[in-house]
Amino acid sequence: MRACMLYLVPGLILSTATPSRADPSFTYAPISTYTVFNPVSLDSNEWVRDQNFTESDQPPRQQYAPNLNQHVRILSNPYGRELWVIYSDAFVKEGDPADAIELGWQGALLPSSIISGVTAPRPIAASVLGSSGSNSLMSPGALHRFRSGPAPGWANPGDSEDYGFTVSWMAVFGGAFGSASAHFLPPYERAVILLNANDDIVDLVLPPRASNQASTFAAWLNPPANPTANRTGVWARCNAYPDGSNWDRRAYFSSNVPIFLELGACSGSWFVTLGTTEPDPVVVHVTGAAHNLNRVISGQRIGVKFNATASERAGILYGFQSAAWRVYGASMGTSLLKDFRFYNNSNCGKLFGCGGGGCGVCVTTENGTSNVSSFDGYMTLYNDVTDVLRTNNRTMIDGTTFSGGPAEIIAHEAGHKWLGLPDEYQVEGSCPNVGVGLCGHSLMEVMWRNNQRGLCTDANHRGHVDDMYFLPTNRVDGPDGWDCVDNRRWADAQSSWSRWSSNTPGNAVPASGAQNLLYVPQMFTSVSSSVTTIGRGAFY
Repeated sequence: MRACMLYLVPGLILSTATPSRADPSFTYAPISTYTVFNPVSLDSNEWVRDQNFTESDQPPRQQYAPNLNQHVRILSNPYGRELWVIYSDAFVKEGDPADAIELGWQGALLPSSIISGVTAPRPIAASVLGSSGSNSLMSPGALHRFRSGPAPGWANPGDSEDYGFTVSWMAVFGGAFGSASAHFLPPYERAVILLNANDDIVDLVLPPRASNQASTFAAWLNPPANPTANRTGVWARCNAYPDGSNWDRRAYFSSNVPIFLELGACSGSWFVTLGTTEPDPVVVHVTGAAHNLNRVISGQRIGVKFNATASERAGILYGFQSAAWRVYGASMGTSLLKDFRFYNNSNCGKLFGCGGGGCGVCVTTENGTSNVSSFDGYMTLYNDVTDVLRTNNRTMIDGTTFSGGPAEIIAHEAGHKWLGLPDEYQVEGSCPNVGVGLCGHSLMEVMWRNNQRGLCTDANHRGHVDDMYFLPTNRVDGPDGWDCVDNRRWADAQSSWSRWSSNTPGNAVPASGAQNLLYVPQMFTSVSSSVTTIGRGAFY
Protein backbone atom coordinates (compact mmCIF):
# COMPACT_ATOMS: atom_id res chain seq x y z
CA MET A 1 0.00 0.00 0.00
CA ARG A 2 1.36 3.40 -0.99
CA ALA A 3 0.93 6.72 0.78
CA CYS A 4 1.25 10.29 -0.50
CA MET A 5 4.23 12.35 0.58
CA LEU A 6 3.78 15.90 1.80
CA TYR A 7 6.38 17.28 -0.56
CA LEU A 8 9.16 16.22 -2.89
CA VAL A 9 12.82 16.91 -2.33
CA PRO A 10 14.03 19.09 -5.23
CA GLY A 11 17.24 18.72 -7.17
CA LEU A 12 17.35 14.93 -7.39
CA ILE A 13 18.49 13.62 -10.77
CA LEU A 14 17.49 10.13 -11.85
CA SER A 15 20.19 8.10 -13.58
CA THR A 16 19.44 5.12 -15.79
CA ALA A 17 22.94 3.61 -15.40
CA THR A 18 23.15 0.22 -13.72
CA PRO A 19 26.19 -1.62 -12.43
CA SER A 20 27.59 -4.60 -14.28
CA ARG A 21 27.06 -8.08 -12.83
CA ALA A 22 27.61 -11.59 -14.18
CA ASP A 23 23.84 -12.11 -14.38
CA PRO A 24 22.06 -9.09 -15.91
CA SER A 25 18.86 -9.97 -14.05
CA PHE A 26 20.60 -9.09 -10.78
CA THR A 27 20.46 -5.29 -11.00
CA TYR A 28 19.46 -2.39 -8.80
CA ALA A 29 16.06 -0.86 -9.57
CA PRO A 30 16.19 2.90 -10.25
CA ILE A 31 13.99 4.96 -7.90
CA SER A 32 11.64 7.39 -9.63
CA THR A 33 11.56 10.26 -7.13
CA TYR A 34 10.69 8.17 -4.06
CA THR A 35 9.43 4.78 -2.89
CA VAL A 36 7.12 4.32 0.09
CA PHE A 37 7.50 1.24 2.30
CA ASN A 38 4.34 0.64 4.31
CA PRO A 39 4.15 -1.03 6.75
CA VAL A 40 7.58 -1.24 8.36
CA SER A 41 7.32 -3.01 11.71
CA LEU A 42 10.00 -1.58 13.96
CA ASP A 43 9.26 -1.07 17.64
CA SER A 44 11.66 -0.25 20.47
CA ASN A 45 9.85 -2.92 22.51
CA GLU A 46 11.54 -5.59 20.44
CA TRP A 47 14.69 -4.91 22.45
CA VAL A 48 13.68 -4.49 26.09
CA ARG A 49 10.23 -4.85 27.61
CA ASP A 50 9.00 -3.05 30.66
CA GLN A 51 10.52 -4.32 33.89
CA ASN A 52 7.20 -4.87 35.67
CA PHE A 53 4.69 -5.78 32.96
CA THR A 54 4.41 -8.19 30.09
CA GLU A 55 3.92 -7.52 26.39
CA SER A 56 0.13 -7.65 26.65
CA ASP A 57 -0.11 -5.29 29.64
CA GLN A 58 1.23 -2.13 28.04
CA PRO A 59 0.73 -0.04 24.87
CA PRO A 60 3.27 -0.36 22.03
CA ARG A 61 5.97 1.77 23.67
CA GLN A 62 6.84 0.92 27.27
CA GLN A 63 9.17 1.70 30.14
CA TYR A 64 12.89 1.07 29.82
CA ALA A 65 15.69 0.39 32.22
CA PRO A 66 18.60 2.86 32.24
CA ASN A 67 21.44 2.82 29.75
CA LEU A 68 19.43 1.48 26.85
CA ASN A 69 21.27 2.14 23.59
CA GLN A 70 19.81 0.25 20.65
CA HIS A 71 20.18 0.73 16.93
CA VAL A 72 19.21 -0.80 13.61
CA ARG A 73 20.68 -0.27 10.14
CA ILE A 74 18.36 0.79 7.33
CA LEU A 75 19.51 -0.17 3.83
CA SER A 76 18.32 0.11 0.25
CA ASN A 77 20.02 0.06 -3.17
CA PRO A 78 22.61 2.61 -4.43
CA TYR A 79 19.89 4.80 -5.99
CA GLY A 80 18.54 5.49 -2.49
CA ARG A 81 20.04 8.83 -1.42
CA GLU A 82 17.67 10.13 1.30
CA LEU A 83 15.43 8.54 3.93
CA TRP A 84 12.31 9.41 5.91
CA VAL A 85 11.33 7.42 9.01
CA ILE A 86 7.71 8.09 10.05
CA TYR A 87 6.45 7.20 13.54
CA SER A 88 2.93 6.31 14.63
CA ASP A 89 3.94 6.61 18.27
CA ALA A 90 7.24 8.03 19.53
CA PHE A 91 8.20 9.94 22.67
CA VAL A 92 11.42 10.82 24.44
CA LYS A 93 12.00 12.60 27.74
CA GLU A 94 13.24 16.09 27.05
CA GLY A 95 15.81 17.67 29.31
CA ASP A 96 17.56 14.33 29.76
CA PRO A 97 20.73 14.13 27.62
CA ALA A 98 20.61 10.33 27.75
CA ASP A 99 17.32 10.25 25.81
CA ALA A 100 17.21 10.63 22.04
CA ILE A 101 16.00 9.18 18.76
CA GLU A 102 18.70 9.57 16.12
CA LEU A 103 19.01 8.98 12.39
CA GLY A 104 22.30 9.32 10.55
CA TRP A 105 24.62 7.84 7.95
CA GLN A 106 26.33 4.67 9.19
CA GLY A 107 29.70 5.57 10.70
CA ALA A 108 28.89 9.26 11.11
CA LEU A 109 29.42 10.52 14.64
CA LEU A 110 26.93 13.35 14.22
CA PRO A 111 23.47 12.05 13.25
CA SER A 112 21.35 14.29 11.08
CA SER A 113 18.27 14.14 13.30
CA ILE A 114 18.44 14.41 17.10
CA ILE A 115 15.27 14.79 19.12
CA SER A 116 15.84 16.30 22.55
CA GLY A 117 14.57 19.32 24.42
CA VAL A 118 13.84 21.02 27.67
CA THR A 119 11.28 19.79 30.17
CA ALA A 120 8.51 17.40 29.14
CA PRO A 121 7.76 14.26 27.13
CA ARG A 122 7.63 15.20 23.48
CA PRO A 123 5.93 13.38 20.61
CA ILE A 124 8.00 12.85 17.46
CA ALA A 125 6.48 12.67 13.99
CA ALA A 126 9.46 11.80 11.80
CA SER A 127 13.23 11.61 11.39
CA VAL A 128 14.76 12.76 8.09
CA LEU A 129 18.16 11.84 6.64
CA GLY A 130 19.35 14.17 3.87
CA SER A 131 21.73 13.43 1.03
CA SER A 132 25.49 13.64 1.59
CA GLY A 133 28.06 13.34 -1.19
CA SER A 134 28.01 9.93 -2.85
CA ASN A 135 26.47 8.25 0.20
CA SER A 136 23.77 5.74 -0.65
CA LEU A 137 21.47 3.66 1.48
CA MET A 138 23.57 0.63 0.61
CA SER A 139 26.97 2.20 1.24
CA PRO A 140 27.38 3.32 3.95
CA GLY A 141 23.65 2.91 4.72
CA ALA A 142 21.62 4.60 7.46
CA LEU A 143 21.62 4.04 11.22
CA HIS A 144 18.56 4.56 13.43
CA ARG A 145 19.27 4.68 17.16
CA PHE A 146 17.17 4.93 20.32
CA ARG A 147 18.79 5.89 23.62
CA SER A 148 17.07 6.01 27.01
CA GLY A 149 18.55 6.64 30.43
CA PRO A 150 17.20 7.17 33.94
CA ALA A 151 15.14 10.30 34.43
CA PRO A 152 16.74 13.13 36.45
CA GLY A 153 16.11 12.49 40.13
CA TRP A 154 15.27 8.86 39.41
CA ALA A 155 14.95 7.03 42.71
CA ASN A 156 12.25 4.34 42.60
CA PRO A 157 10.60 1.88 40.20
CA GLY A 158 7.78 4.29 39.38
CA ASP A 159 10.27 6.71 37.84
CA SER A 160 11.38 4.38 35.07
CA GLU A 161 10.71 6.00 31.73
CA ASP A 162 7.67 5.33 29.57
CA TYR A 163 9.17 6.44 26.27
CA GLY A 164 10.09 4.74 23.04
CA PHE A 165 9.04 4.54 19.41
CA THR A 166 6.93 2.63 16.91
CA VAL A 167 7.74 3.09 13.21
CA SER A 168 4.77 3.29 10.86
CA TRP A 169 6.41 3.57 7.43
CA MET A 170 9.52 4.73 5.61
CA ALA A 171 10.26 6.48 2.34
CA VAL A 172 13.41 6.24 0.23
CA PHE A 173 14.17 9.17 -2.08
CA GLY A 174 16.11 8.39 -5.23
CA GLY A 175 18.80 10.20 -7.11
CA ALA A 176 21.87 9.67 -9.26
CA PHE A 177 23.55 6.31 -8.74
CA GLY A 178 25.55 6.49 -5.49
CA SER A 179 28.12 4.30 -3.78
CA ALA A 180 27.57 0.64 -4.70
CA SER A 181 29.98 -1.14 -2.37
CA ALA A 182 28.44 -4.11 -0.62
CA HIS A 183 27.30 -3.10 2.85
CA PHE A 184 29.57 -4.56 5.54
CA LEU A 185 27.36 -6.27 8.15
CA PRO A 186 29.33 -7.31 11.26
CA PRO A 187 28.01 -9.73 13.91
CA TYR A 188 25.53 -8.49 16.52
CA GLU A 189 23.91 -6.17 13.97
CA ARG A 190 20.39 -6.00 12.56
CA ALA A 191 19.31 -4.33 9.34
CA VAL A 192 16.01 -3.41 7.70
CA ILE A 193 16.34 -3.97 3.94
CA LEU A 194 14.08 -1.84 1.72
CA LEU A 195 13.76 -3.51 -1.69
CA ASN A 196 12.12 -1.54 -4.49
CA ALA A 197 9.51 -3.11 -6.73
CA ASN A 198 10.47 -5.14 -9.80
CA ASP A 199 13.93 -6.68 -9.98
CA ASP A 200 15.80 -5.02 -7.14
CA ILE A 201 18.71 -6.22 -5.01
CA VAL A 202 20.80 -5.12 -2.03
CA ASP A 203 24.30 -6.53 -1.45
CA LEU A 204 25.89 -7.35 1.91
CA VAL A 205 29.28 -8.74 2.87
CA LEU A 206 30.00 -10.58 6.14
CA PRO A 207 33.38 -10.56 7.94
CA PRO A 208 35.81 -13.39 7.13
CA ARG A 209 35.98 -16.24 9.63
CA ALA A 210 38.73 -18.48 11.00
CA SER A 211 38.66 -22.21 10.26
CA ASN A 212 37.13 -22.96 13.68
CA GLN A 213 34.29 -20.47 13.17
CA ALA A 214 31.20 -20.15 11.00
CA SER A 215 28.49 -17.61 10.16
CA THR A 216 24.71 -17.73 10.14
CA PHE A 217 22.23 -15.41 8.43
CA ALA A 218 18.58 -14.90 9.39
CA ALA A 219 15.95 -13.02 7.36
CA TRP A 220 12.21 -12.48 7.74
CA LEU A 221 9.62 -10.63 5.67
CA ASN A 222 7.57 -7.70 6.91
CA PRO A 223 4.70 -8.63 6.76
CA PRO A 224 5.51 -12.36 6.68
CA ALA A 225 2.40 -13.73 5.00
CA ASN A 226 1.68 -14.71 1.41
CA PRO A 227 4.77 -13.92 -0.62
CA THR A 228 4.70 -15.07 -4.20
CA ALA A 229 6.73 -18.26 -4.62
CA ASN A 230 10.30 -17.70 -5.85
CA ARG A 231 9.86 -13.91 -6.01
CA THR A 232 11.90 -12.80 -2.96
CA GLY A 233 14.93 -14.60 -1.62
CA VAL A 234 18.48 -14.67 -0.27
CA TRP A 235 21.59 -15.76 -2.20
CA ALA A 236 25.03 -16.29 -0.62
CA ARG A 237 28.39 -16.96 -2.23
CA CYS A 238 31.92 -17.32 -0.91
CA ASN A 239 34.30 -14.57 -2.03
CA ALA A 240 32.13 -13.25 -4.89
CA TYR A 241 28.78 -11.63 -5.55
CA PRO A 242 26.07 -14.26 -6.02
CA ASP A 243 23.65 -14.10 -8.91
CA GLY A 244 20.96 -16.21 -10.50
CA SER A 245 23.46 -18.74 -11.86
CA ASN A 246 26.30 -18.61 -9.33
CA TRP A 247 25.61 -19.12 -5.63
CA ASP A 248 26.59 -21.45 -2.77
CA ARG A 249 23.44 -20.99 -0.67
CA ARG A 250 19.98 -19.92 -1.82
CA ALA A 251 16.55 -19.79 -0.21
CA TYR A 252 13.21 -18.21 -1.13
CA PHE A 253 10.60 -16.93 1.30
CA SER A 254 7.35 -18.82 1.56
CA SER A 255 4.24 -17.76 3.47
CA ASN A 256 4.96 -17.20 7.16
CA VAL A 257 8.32 -18.99 6.95
CA PRO A 258 11.55 -17.00 7.37
CA ILE A 259 15.00 -17.89 6.03
CA PHE A 260 17.90 -19.17 8.11
CA LEU A 261 21.19 -20.00 6.39
CA GLU A 262 24.12 -21.78 7.97
CA LEU A 263 27.14 -20.58 6.03
CA GLY A 264 29.94 -23.12 6.04
CA ALA A 265 33.67 -22.79 5.55
CA CYS A 266 34.83 -19.97 3.27
CA SER A 267 38.40 -18.94 2.52
CA GLY A 268 37.38 -15.27 2.58
CA SER A 269 34.10 -13.43 3.05
CA TRP A 270 30.53 -14.46 2.38
CA PHE A 271 28.66 -12.11 0.04
CA VAL A 272 24.89 -12.09 0.59
CA THR A 273 22.36 -10.63 -1.85
CA LEU A 274 18.70 -10.02 -1.08
CA GLY A 275 16.52 -9.68 -4.14
CA THR A 276 12.90 -9.44 -5.26
CA THR A 277 10.84 -9.41 -8.43
CA GLU A 278 7.62 -8.51 -6.61
CA PRO A 279 5.51 -5.77 -8.27
CA ASP A 280 5.36 -3.90 -4.93
CA PRO A 281 8.12 -2.79 -2.52
CA VAL A 282 9.35 -5.42 -0.07
CA VAL A 283 10.68 -5.03 3.50
CA VAL A 284 13.08 -7.66 4.86
CA HIS A 285 14.66 -7.74 8.33
CA VAL A 286 18.02 -9.47 8.62
CA THR A 287 20.66 -10.35 11.19
CA GLY A 288 24.13 -11.76 10.64
CA ALA A 289 25.95 -13.77 13.30
CA ALA A 290 29.14 -15.73 13.89
CA HIS A 291 29.94 -18.58 16.26
CA ASN A 292 32.75 -20.88 17.29
CA LEU A 293 32.15 -24.39 15.96
CA ASN A 294 32.54 -25.84 19.46
CA ARG A 295 29.45 -23.86 20.52
CA VAL A 296 27.18 -25.90 18.25
CA ILE A 297 25.35 -28.28 20.60
CA SER A 298 23.87 -31.39 18.98
CA GLY A 299 22.43 -34.72 20.05
CA GLN A 300 21.56 -33.79 23.62
CA ARG A 301 19.65 -36.69 25.22
CA ILE A 302 16.45 -35.78 27.05
CA GLY A 303 14.40 -38.24 29.08
CA VAL A 304 10.61 -37.90 29.38
CA LYS A 305 9.72 -39.61 32.67
CA PHE A 306 6.16 -40.53 31.71
CA ASN A 307 4.41 -42.07 28.76
CA ALA A 308 3.68 -38.93 26.73
CA THR A 309 0.88 -38.99 24.16
CA ALA A 310 1.47 -37.79 20.60
CA SER A 311 0.02 -34.38 21.47
CA GLU A 312 2.15 -34.12 24.62
CA ARG A 313 5.25 -35.07 22.67
CA ALA A 314 4.49 -32.31 20.16
CA GLY A 315 4.25 -29.78 22.99
CA ILE A 316 7.59 -30.91 24.44
CA LEU A 317 9.28 -30.68 21.04
CA TYR A 318 7.94 -27.15 20.50
CA GLY A 319 8.96 -25.95 23.97
CA PHE A 320 12.58 -26.93 23.40
CA GLN A 321 12.60 -25.51 19.87
CA SER A 322 11.25 -22.16 21.09
CA ALA A 323 13.80 -22.15 23.92
CA ALA A 324 16.64 -22.88 21.49
CA TRP A 325 15.73 -19.85 19.38
CA ARG A 326 15.62 -17.72 22.53
CA VAL A 327 19.13 -18.85 23.42
CA TYR A 328 20.29 -18.15 19.85
CA GLY A 329 18.83 -14.64 20.14
CA ALA A 330 20.10 -13.95 23.64
CA SER A 331 23.61 -15.00 22.67
CA MET A 332 23.27 -13.08 19.39
CA GLY A 333 23.90 -16.19 17.34
CA THR A 334 27.00 -17.33 19.24
CA SER A 335 25.31 -20.41 20.76
CA LEU A 336 23.44 -22.91 18.56
CA LEU A 337 21.33 -25.58 20.24
CA LYS A 338 20.93 -27.57 17.06
CA ASP A 339 18.97 -30.68 17.87
CA PHE A 340 17.70 -32.86 20.71
CA ARG A 341 17.04 -36.59 21.14
CA PHE A 342 13.98 -37.36 23.27
CA TYR A 343 13.26 -40.71 24.93
CA ASN A 344 9.65 -41.33 25.96
CA ASN A 345 8.74 -43.15 29.19
CA SER A 346 12.39 -42.98 30.28
CA ASN A 347 13.79 -43.52 33.77
CA CYS A 348 15.96 -40.41 33.17
CA GLY A 349 19.09 -42.26 34.27
CA LYS A 350 22.18 -40.08 34.15
CA LEU A 351 24.50 -42.94 33.22
CA PHE A 352 22.48 -45.48 31.20
CA GLY A 353 19.13 -43.83 30.49
CA CYS A 354 18.02 -42.28 27.21
CA GLY A 355 18.93 -45.19 24.97
CA GLY A 356 21.99 -46.13 26.98
CA GLY A 357 23.87 -42.89 26.43
CA GLY A 358 22.75 -41.24 29.68
CA CYS A 359 20.22 -38.42 30.03
CA GLY A 360 21.37 -34.83 30.47
CA VAL A 361 17.84 -33.49 30.92
CA CYS A 362 14.76 -34.99 32.56
CA VAL A 363 11.17 -33.90 31.86
CA THR A 364 8.95 -35.09 34.68
CA THR A 365 5.43 -34.54 36.03
CA GLU A 366 6.73 -34.52 39.61
CA ASN A 367 6.15 -31.41 41.71
CA GLY A 368 9.11 -29.09 41.98
CA THR A 369 10.92 -26.06 40.64
CA SER A 370 12.87 -26.61 37.43
CA ASN A 371 16.61 -26.27 37.88
CA VAL A 372 20.10 -27.22 36.77
CA SER A 373 22.33 -28.95 39.31
CA SER A 374 25.44 -26.97 40.17
CA PHE A 375 27.16 -30.31 40.87
CA ASP A 376 26.86 -32.12 37.54
CA GLY A 377 24.87 -29.79 35.25
CA TYR A 378 21.86 -32.14 35.16
CA MET A 379 18.68 -30.29 34.16
CA THR A 380 15.34 -31.30 35.66
CA LEU A 381 12.10 -29.80 34.34
CA TYR A 382 9.34 -30.29 36.90
CA ASN A 383 5.57 -29.75 36.70
CA ASP A 384 6.01 -25.94 36.66
CA VAL A 385 7.17 -26.47 33.07
CA THR A 386 5.83 -29.87 32.11
CA ASP A 387 2.15 -29.20 32.87
CA VAL A 388 2.05 -26.50 30.20
CA LEU A 389 4.21 -28.40 27.69
CA ARG A 390 1.69 -31.26 27.85
CA THR A 391 -1.12 -28.96 26.67
CA ASN A 392 0.62 -28.50 23.29
CA ASN A 393 -0.71 -24.93 23.36
CA ARG A 394 2.01 -22.86 21.68
CA THR A 395 0.67 -19.57 22.98
CA MET A 396 0.88 -20.80 26.56
CA ILE A 397 4.26 -22.45 25.98
CA ASP A 398 5.72 -19.19 24.64
CA GLY A 399 4.21 -17.31 27.56
CA THR A 400 1.97 -14.31 27.10
CA THR A 401 0.76 -14.26 30.70
CA PHE A 402 2.26 -12.39 33.64
CA SER A 403 4.09 -15.54 34.75
CA GLY A 404 5.83 -16.09 31.41
CA GLY A 405 5.95 -19.53 29.82
CA PRO A 406 7.89 -22.82 29.79
CA ALA A 407 9.96 -21.82 26.75
CA GLU A 408 11.42 -18.92 28.74
CA ILE A 409 12.18 -21.16 31.70
CA ILE A 410 13.84 -23.82 29.52
CA ALA A 411 15.93 -21.11 27.85
CA HIS A 412 16.92 -19.74 31.26
CA GLU A 413 17.96 -23.19 32.46
CA ALA A 414 19.82 -23.72 29.17
CA GLY A 415 21.76 -20.55 30.06
CA HIS A 416 22.99 -22.42 33.13
CA LYS A 417 23.61 -25.78 31.47
CA TRP A 418 25.08 -24.86 28.10
CA LEU A 419 26.29 -21.27 28.57
CA GLY A 420 27.53 -21.63 32.17
CA LEU A 421 25.82 -18.44 33.39
CA PRO A 422 24.66 -17.79 36.97
CA ASP A 423 21.29 -16.47 38.09
CA GLU A 424 20.81 -12.73 38.31
CA TYR A 425 18.10 -12.70 40.95
CA GLN A 426 17.77 -13.51 44.64
CA VAL A 427 16.88 -17.13 45.22
CA GLU A 428 14.26 -18.22 47.74
CA GLY A 429 15.47 -17.82 51.29
CA SER A 430 18.45 -15.69 50.39
CA CYS A 431 16.92 -12.36 51.42
CA PRO A 432 13.74 -10.98 52.98
CA ASN A 433 12.44 -9.88 49.58
CA VAL A 434 12.24 -13.15 47.68
CA GLY A 435 12.52 -13.01 43.91
CA VAL A 436 13.87 -9.48 43.59
CA GLY A 437 15.53 -9.01 40.22
CA LEU A 438 19.11 -7.86 40.17
CA CYS A 439 19.87 -7.27 36.51
CA GLY A 440 17.58 -6.24 33.68
CA HIS A 441 18.06 -7.13 30.01
CA SER A 442 19.08 -10.67 30.89
CA LEU A 443 18.01 -14.20 30.04
CA MET A 444 19.18 -15.04 33.56
CA GLU A 445 16.70 -12.67 35.24
CA VAL A 446 13.59 -13.68 37.16
CA MET A 447 11.20 -15.68 35.02
CA TRP A 448 7.98 -13.77 35.61
CA ARG A 449 9.15 -10.41 34.30
CA ASN A 450 9.20 -11.50 30.66
CA ASN A 451 12.40 -9.52 30.20
CA GLN A 452 14.73 -12.30 29.08
CA ARG A 453 15.55 -11.33 25.51
CA GLY A 454 19.29 -10.95 25.77
CA LEU A 455 22.31 -11.01 28.03
CA CYS A 456 23.52 -8.11 30.13
CA THR A 457 26.38 -6.12 28.65
CA ASP A 458 28.89 -4.10 30.65
CA ALA A 459 26.91 -1.00 29.66
CA ASN A 460 23.52 -2.04 31.06
CA HIS A 461 24.49 -4.54 33.78
CA ARG A 462 22.96 -3.83 37.20
CA GLY A 463 20.39 -1.66 35.49
CA HIS A 464 17.14 -3.24 36.66
CA VAL A 465 14.49 -1.01 38.22
CA ASP A 466 14.39 -3.07 41.42
CA ASP A 467 18.17 -3.28 41.49
CA MET A 468 18.48 0.50 41.36
CA TYR A 469 15.73 1.00 43.92
CA PHE A 470 17.34 -0.84 46.81
CA LEU A 471 20.44 0.83 48.24
CA PRO A 472 23.36 0.72 47.87
CA THR A 473 23.09 1.41 44.15
CA ASN A 474 26.70 0.45 43.41
CA ARG A 475 26.49 -3.33 43.61
CA VAL A 476 29.76 -5.10 42.88
CA ASP A 477 29.45 -8.38 44.77
CA GLY A 478 29.35 -11.86 43.25
CA PRO A 479 30.38 -13.99 41.51
CA ASP A 480 27.34 -16.21 42.00
CA GLY A 481 24.80 -13.63 40.93
CA TRP A 482 23.27 -12.84 44.31
CA ASP A 483 24.12 -12.30 47.94
CA CYS A 484 22.44 -10.88 51.00
CA VAL A 485 24.21 -9.39 53.99
CA ASP A 486 22.34 -7.23 56.50
CA ASN A 487 19.36 -6.98 54.13
CA ARG A 488 21.43 -5.44 51.34
CA ARG A 489 20.85 -6.52 47.75
CA TRP A 490 23.89 -7.30 45.64
CA ALA A 491 24.28 -8.02 41.96
CA ASP A 492 26.89 -10.02 40.12
CA ALA A 493 30.02 -8.00 39.48
CA GLN A 494 30.26 -9.44 35.96
CA SER A 495 27.77 -8.99 33.18
CA SER A 496 26.55 -12.12 31.41
CA TRP A 497 28.29 -11.02 28.21
CA SER A 498 31.63 -10.56 29.95
CA ARG A 499 31.32 -14.14 31.22
CA TRP A 500 30.22 -15.55 27.86
CA SER A 501 32.60 -13.55 25.64
CA SER A 502 35.40 -16.12 25.82
CA ASN A 503 33.08 -18.49 23.91
CA THR A 504 32.57 -16.09 21.00
CA PRO A 505 34.67 -15.37 17.89
CA GLY A 506 37.33 -12.89 18.93
CA ASN A 507 36.09 -12.87 22.54
CA ALA A 508 33.71 -10.15 21.43
CA VAL A 509 31.37 -8.19 23.66
CA PRO A 510 28.71 -5.98 22.01
CA ALA A 511 29.69 -2.33 22.28
CA SER A 512 26.06 -1.34 22.86
CA GLY A 513 22.93 -3.13 23.95
CA ALA A 514 22.25 -6.47 22.33
CA GLN A 515 19.37 -6.83 19.88
CA ASN A 516 17.70 -9.28 22.27
CA LEU A 517 15.58 -10.90 19.56
CA LEU A 518 13.56 -13.97 20.46
CA TYR A 519 13.22 -15.00 16.79
CA VAL A 520 9.95 -16.67 17.88
CA PRO A 521 7.57 -13.84 16.83
CA GLN A 522 9.27 -13.90 13.42
CA MET A 523 8.15 -17.56 13.10
CA PHE A 524 11.60 -19.17 13.10
CA THR A 525 10.02 -22.05 15.01
CA SER A 526 8.10 -23.02 11.88
CA VAL A 527 8.57 -26.75 11.49
CA SER A 528 7.75 -26.57 7.77
CA SER A 529 10.98 -24.75 6.91
CA SER A 530 13.74 -26.98 5.60
CA VAL A 531 16.36 -24.33 6.33
CA THR A 532 15.40 -23.59 9.94
CA THR A 533 17.76 -25.88 11.83
CA ILE A 534 17.81 -24.55 15.39
CA GLY A 535 16.16 -26.59 18.14
CA ARG A 536 15.01 -29.53 16.05
CA GLY A 537 13.98 -32.59 18.03
CA ALA A 538 12.75 -36.14 17.55
CA PHE A 539 11.59 -38.98 19.78
CA TYR A 540 13.54 -42.25 19.74
